[in-house]
Amino acid sequence: MKVCAVVVTYNRRAWLIECLQTLLAQSRALDGIVVVNNASTDDTQTAVDALAAQHPTMRWHIVHSPNNTGGAGGFAHGMQLAHEAGYDWIWVMDDDVLARENALADLLQFTDRADVLHGRRSNPNGSPFYWQSTFIPWIGFSRPYPDSVFQNGGDIWYTNVACFEGALIHRRVFDRIAYADTRYFLAWDDTEFGYRASEFFKVAYCDAYTLIRQRGHDNIDVGVRSLYRASDMYRYFHIRNRFLLIQTLLKREPRAWARALLRVSYHAFTGVLVVKEMVRAAMFKEKNLGVPALWRGLKDGLRGRFGAMSN
Repeated sequence: MKVCAVVVTYNRRAWLIECLQTLLAQSRALDGIVVVNNASTDDTQTAVDALAAQHPTMRWHIVHSPNNTGGAGGFAHGMQLAHEAGYDWIWVMDDDVLARENALADLLQFTDRADVLHGRRSNPNGSPFYWQSTFIPWIGFSRPYPDSVFQNGGDIWYTNVACFEGALIHRRVFDRIAYADTRYFLAWDDTEFGYRASEFFKVAYCDAYTLIRQRGHDNIDVGVRSLYRASDMYRYFHIRNRFLLIQTLLKREPRAWARALLRVSYHAFTGVLVVKEMVRAAMFKEKNLGVPALWRGLKDGLRGRFGAMSN
């Protein structure tokens, strides 16, 4: 069984190197590491090349892209590279996480029970990062669940959504559904990928802590989950890409009346999300309540302008 990690990065050299060092220190050694450097303008390229030179026994696949294709484009490229290189399992993650020493070994214990696996994550202070969820297609949103899903004796919990921050994916998934959709650039790309995968394969969360988030957020606890401070870039892609996500959902609904109902319920909830993002901005005392970014996302989504943010 050959396992390859895929890490996508942009202008976060320090976090990236720390992430890669934890991958190199896994108790179950990786067979390869893919790094997709999304046209970073800092010294990421020099740092990655130097680290690779220090570990010549590792099989490195380093891509220094001339263009920033976003998380979606970076993961699509990395997935394809690892898949075509013949790896059996592909472990995808952002550059701002640290892998616990036994992370891969713990995940591999569940490989006979699902084809897309996620471990649990913790915040920088050691507290659990709540992120288990299921996707509700009629509103196009993921419903969060607390850690109680693991408190009834079960060590695995099945879902229909993926997260590219730590998902371990078998190559047969790529054989069937291909890779991440590059049109998303940022946000919803892993949700859409996981939903497609769940139509043919089991997708699951495992009761094993595997990753530590390096990047802390300003959080407000609202019970089942925490609300964190969002950027205008997040607001833009979060709203815009909903107009791309619904295309996937409509293609999978053969009934005309159901497609019409889906459009109504989905876009009504898009309005709810716009209000939610304004409330989030107000809670963090953001100027303009994030309205310019949200409005721009709505306009570009309606016009079908996907990929990188329009000028």
